[in-house]
Parts: sequence; structure tokens; C-alpha cells
Amino acid sequence: MSDSHHHHTTMVRHRHDSRRGFTLVEVSIVIVLLSVIVAAAIPYFRPTVEGRLYAAAHIMASDLQYCRSLAVTNNSHYQLKLNVPLNRYELSHAGANSQLDDLPPSAFLVSATGANGKMIQYNAVSEHPGSDSVVRLHEVTRDSVASLPTLEFDGLGALTTPGKTEVWLTAGVGAGQRYIAVQVDYSTGDTKIGEIQRFDAGGGGMGP
Repeated sequence: MSDSHHHHTTMVRHRHDSRRGFTLVEVSIVIVLLSVIVAAAIPYFRPTVEGRLYAAAHIMASDLQYCRSLAVTNNSHYQLKLNVPLNRYELSHAGANSQLDDLPPSAFLVSATGANGKMIQYNAVSEHPGSDSVVRLHEVTRDSVASLPTLEFDGLGALTTPGKTEVWLTAGVGAGQRYIAVQVDYSTGDTKIGEIQRFDAGGGGMGP
């Protein structure tokens, strides 16, 4: 083999070696960014209580998926806790490895120190694009029964508490009050947004 051919082969190999794929965290961040952009645009086409609920539900679903991706990537436990009095939800590391308590920077979550002194990142529902302070956290239900307001993902991406899990948001008042649920599959951690309802999971009512 000539020196020139060997040199060319080495350069080609180096060019191929310099290429790398995207990491799971990078892909997750891109998905979250796209979801937030789409959710922010929804109220402009549907400037109603229903439109604001859909926008807030899409953003919450994206943040739940981000929490799940952290758990899978780091093979640890992460949780999203609803803080109903402050109308916000808070993400934090819940595993045994304290080195993971410092959360990676996020463009859409605000970093702060939680009540236990650990780092949290939160998203205020009233500050969601298009919500105009009318969308409110309502409750978490499991199998249609009000439950603890914390969703925890394990290293496989599943929820640590079994049952049909739904995070409920509400907007409007009186006869115009509506509800929507972000459904989380217990075994996979995947999210799905339900239909607008005129009642919450435990309150009964007229239906969609």
C-alpha cells in the first residue's frame, strides 16, 4: 500500500471517528423544546378556557417526560411534586446518589432550594404561555381516587406507585369551569392528554 493511499485512508477514518450521535439527554431536550413551542402556540388558535387548559397540559406532559428521561439516563429516581398552594410543580432527584441532587440547567424550569435543602426546579402553572393566571393545579388521582401529589420515576422510566395515574388541571369558574387530565402510564411512564371535562375524576358531573 502506498503512503498516499494510507494517508487518505487515515484521514477518512478520522473524519468518520469525529462524528458522534446524539445522547438521550440531548434528544430529550429537543423534544421538550418542540413540545413547549407547540403548546405556546395553541392559545393563539384557541383563545378560550379549553385552549389554555390544553396548552398547560402539553407543557406539564413535556416536563413529566423530562423528569422520566433524567431517571432513565442516570438510572436513578426523580420525582415531580405538585405544590397546589403555590400553583406550581417541582422536580427533584429522589434517589440515593447525592451527587445527582444537582439538577442540569433547564431553559424552562426555575432552579431553587427545596424545603429539605435539596435543589429543585419548578414550573409555575400560572406563568405558562397563554394561561393568563386562570389555569390551576387541581389534584393527582390514582384509579380515580385522590392520591399523594407526587409522581416518582425509577431508573427504567416507570412510576414507583401503581395504578391509573392522572394529574388534573382546572380553569374557569362556576358553570364555565373545566378540567383536563395528563395521564401517565404506570409501567412505561408515557404521558397522554385527556379530553376536556366538566367535572373532576371524583366529583361526578355532566361529562365532556
